[in-house]
Parts: sequence; structure tokens; C-alpha cells
Amino acid sequence: MFKKLLASMGAGSAQVDTRLVNDRVVPGGTLRGEVHITGGEVSQEIEEVSLFLMTQVEVESGDSEYRQNFVISRAPLARDFRVGEKERVSIPFEMYVHLETPVTALSSQGGSSAKLSYTHSRPHHGRGAKVWLDTGLEIDKGVDSTDRDALIVEPTPPMQRVLSALEELGFRMVSADVEKGTLRGKGFQSTAGFYQEIEFRPQHGPYARRINELELSFVPRVQDTGVLIEVDRRFSSRDSYRSLLVNHGNFERVNWVRELSELLGSI
Repeated sequence: MFKKLLASMGAGSAQVDTRLVNDRVVPGGTLRGEVHITGGEVSQEIEEVSLFLMTQVEVESGDSEYRQNFVISRAPLARDFRVGEKERVSIPFEMYVHLETPVTALSSQGGSSAKLSYTHSRPHHGRGAKVWLDTGLEIDKGVDSTDRDALIVEPTPPMQRVLSALEELGFRMVSADVEKGTLRGKGFQSTAGFYQEIEFRPQHGPYARRINELELSFVPRVQDTGVLIEVDRRFSSRDSYRSLLVNHGNFERVNWVRELSELLGSI
């Protein structure tokens, strides 16, 4: 009886630990792993085991901003079962990574080469995107157990082409954040309830004297990726917006340096 009382208060209760096969993923990819549940000092009823793909968004409220945890997607794994005393239970899983999941593997230290690899960078912290997996273990008449695992989200190949083209044009990434809301471009709009903004500044090249900064947002879809560019021009009080669609069927055959040059040249 005393053990049951302690377990209901969280002491000696069942615990959960998620072990990932791959902590590096891309939007639209698959996250694989196993959820390991270890029974406590007494047998307990488990109401549900769920996975939550999470990020943190910036929310504007009047003249201020604050950060808020945001559920990108949820995947229930199992429900209504019993875990015995000291029993070990493993639940393998595959979880779809939402197409609009923010990218965390972005480099703010780049060279001038278009061959710069974003996919081998560590997450950019500070003003950067954060993505993680929360595992929830709901225990009947007990204290729930949780587990958190950080994820590295790499750019998709179409995103990499655009990012590398910006590098070649002399732009360097300075920050990245995730805003709560909806983003709209010509022929596309976000659907996840948030959007990522990646800020660049020209360090050299043809735009160093014309542009203060550039904010880039991706809206990946199955067949294409929408790109919205917001440009803060020198000697202008108004921002300019341009958008384009990257077709997944032929993006490798497109000269993205030329495409972006023409797009920025029209501003």
C-alpha cells in the first residue's frame, strides 16, 4: 500500500526513455526509434503513450514578444495497458516529420563557395530554431512521465540549392527564428500555424551596397517548395517582397544563382 501511495506521488513510478535511431532528419522525412518503459515499484495502468514533435515560436502581443512551445504534430503509440513492477516494455515507432518543420542545421559561419554544406552544421542557437521530440507517458492515478530528445533538422535538397545560391551571391546567414502565424506567397501559403524566417546580410558582391538585409522563408510541399523573400533595401523606408516556387522535379537543372539574381534585380 505504501509503495502504491509513493508511486501515485511520482516516487517509484514507471519511467519512459525514448531512444532514437536517427536524430538527424529532413522535413517530410521519417523519425525512427523505440520508446522504452520501465515499470516502477508497483504495477501501474498506462493510459496512453504519445510522441509530440515540438518547436518554439515567437508570439507578438501588442508591443512585446514572448516565446511559446508549439506542437507541430502528435503521434499516439499505445493506450490502456498495464506495466508490471520492474517490467520493461519497448515500443518501436516511425513518425512522419511535418513538411514545414523548422530547419535547425543552418550555418552562420559560411565561406564564399556555393559548395558550403549546411547539412553538417550543428543547430544555430541564440536566435535560432529549436526542434525536439517529447514523449508522454500518461499514468492512471499517478504522476505522468516525460522524455525530451533534441533533433537536428537539415535542409531538404531544394532548400540547399537556394541557400547555396545566396551564399554565392555574397549573403551570410546571421539569425533564424520561428514566428507564430501564417505566411503567404504567390501560389502558396503555410499551414502549420508558424513559419521560419532566416535572416541574411550581404557581405560582398553586387548587393552589398543595395540591400541591408534579406529574410528568407520556405514553405515545403510534396511537389514543390515555396520561397518568400523579404528585402530591406538601403535608402528605402519600405520592404519589398518576392516569391518563387522550386519545382522538386527539375530543381537540380536550374541555375539558382541566376534565378535569384533576376529576382533581386527586379526590386
